[in-house]
Amino acid sequence: RVWSSDAGFQKSEIESELKLKHDHFVQIDQALAGKYWLVDNTFSLSDIAWYPMSDGWIYALTLELHVNLKEWYERFQAKPSYIKGISEFEIPPALAAFNAYSLERAEQSTGVKSFKPLAA
Repeated sequence: RVWSSDAGFQKSEIESELKLKHDHFVQIDQALAGKYWLVDNTFSLSDIAWYPMSDGWIYALTLELHVNLKEWYERFQAKPSYIKGISEFEIPPALAAFNAYSLERAEQSTGVKSFKPLAA
């Protein structure tokens, strides 16, 4: 697999990966139907393990299409342990740089939402 090149990723590769992520979000959204957490309705390692995957893509994928996942994500972020961990360990300059980069990509219509599987 080619991870990078001077020309960047092929649009078809990006669209394929975004479709795959969307499909995963659909599955997780369905698994959360009527539940607060992924396993036995109890916060568990499954939620902790899946959170980084969702957090990395949450802004690219339209959460309004995945209501259960959106509510789970908000519950996760409301946990006192999450708030404490983020407030103590998040690196503000890195977060600011990522947000600036994301805005730049969106303004140039090259952000992930500009690709077919996510375009509104």
